[in-house]
Amino acid sequence: MDPVILLSIILLTPVVCAVLVLVFSRFANIRDSISLISAVILFTAVCLLFPFAYSNSIELKLFNLLPEIVVKFRVESLGMLFATLRSEEHTSELQSH
Repeated sequence: MDPVILLSIILLTPVVCAVLVLVFSRFANIRDSISLISAVILFTAVCLLFPFAYSNSIELKLFNLLPEIVVKFRVESLGMLFATLRSEEHTSELQSH
C-alpha cells in the first residue's frame, strides 16, 4: 500500500472516530465498538507504515499558508516508534474495559 495513503488513514481515523462517537453517544455498545475498531485500524496502519519509515522520507503536504510556509506531515523513525507504542497502548486499553 502507498505510504502516503497510510499516513492519511492514520491522520483521519481519530477524527472520523470522534465524530462517530458523538453521533452514537447514546448507544454504549456501538460507541465502544467504534472506538475499538478505530484503534485496531490505527494500529494496523501504523504497523504497515513502519517499514517505510527507514527506507525513505514520507511526506504528506496539506496546503501552503504562504509561498514559503507549507503545512505538511513527515514521517521519521523516532516518531514511528512513538506512534506504534501509543497506538498499541490505546488498543490494549480499549480491550481491557
